[in-house]
Amino acid sequence: MKRTGRLFLLIAFLPGLAGSVQAQGTVEEDYRKEKEAIWREHDRTVAGIAAYCEKRPERKDSLVMAITRTGDAAAGKTGETALRYASVPEALGDLFRARNFISKDTLGATLKRLSAETQGPFYGKCLRAHLETEQVEEGGACYDFRITGQHGEEFAFSSLTGRNILLVCGGLGCMQEEGRAYLDKIYAETSRDDLRVAVYCFCNNPDELRRIQASFGCKYPLVSDFRGDDGPVKIRYGVQELPTCFLIDRQGTVILKPRKK
Repeated sequence: MKRTGRLFLLIAFLPGLAGSVQAQGTVEEDYRKEKEAIWREHDRTVAGIAAYCEKRPERKDSLVMAITRTGDAAAGKTGETALRYASVPEALGDLFRARNFISKDTLGATLKRLSAETQGPFYGKCLRAHLETEQVEEGGACYDFRITGQHGEEFAFSSLTGRNILLVCGGLGCMQEEGRAYLDKIYAETSRDDLRVAVYCFCNNPDELRRIQASFGCKYPLVSDFRGDDGPVKIRYGVQELPTCFLIDRQGTVILKPRKK
């Protein structure tokens, strides 16, 4: 084909390519608008509950539960919206973050409709790992994995068994001062021969783990494997909301975990 012919074909193709890119951009904008509307409504509701709490402090516990339910509802709506926009990279990440609100059958069917390229190198992999993995359940064994303590010591999570274990996954900031004080109280009033408290932190390296400890002044040990959404805490333990707590008995059996939504 002559050079002029190839040039003509390229010029003819470019408008269609630009239209495709523009269409994808429009879809992404539509998704963000719908998601932002969900969370604006959430923020308005939470602000109303907080204002009422100031007037009726004696109802604080029930109002805190109402705020939690409001957050769960917004996360569920975000997941439902992300299902409709799963080809958008941001929506695929939100699907993973809302995975516990969505059945594995629905997630699997959604992934099958997406090409490998659309699934992307990360959140497609995380979702597949979630679908292919049996998450820990009450009555089942805890999952063993390598962790690092705040002083740089590496050990297997299973080395903590032989005592009861309270595993708190993330959320030191989210639980606020009152929650951290309650965790301090549990730690102070129990024996390490009876209960081990381990707070798993989502961070990138030992230095960051030590900074978290210094920031909150934690007396209980902080641990991490320096993994994120593709790590065992998210995949095997199914952690979604922060903090998420697990109670594990002396034999390494999970005796308490959050209920699925």
